[in-house]
Amino acid sequence: MSIQRWHTQTHTKSQVGQAFERLGKPLSKADLETYMKNVDVDGNGSVDVDEFEHMTRKLLSIACRLPCRTCRLLYQRQVCIWLCACLFLSLSV
Repeated sequence: MSIQRWHTQTHTKSQVGQAFERLGKPLSKADLETYMKNVDVDGNGSVDVDEFEHMTRKLLSIACRLPCRTCRLLYQRQVCIWLCACLFLSLSV
């Protein structure tokens, strides 16, 4: 798969696994699951270019460009978890 195709498509878990194999770094099924859970931020079962760039920037310790869609999704998820926890605590008192 060319770099150009990577940047114009989304890639399923299977395709991501094949890409790692072609790079000579095959992932176990468990490692591939972990990778997808960490990189597929929107939970649609595939890795798009925004998610891939976000993950690559984090691995290289490079700050994300603003606005980073993936950072916004992660922030929204954290806010939702925080609000749910606050609601749960208020209902259990």
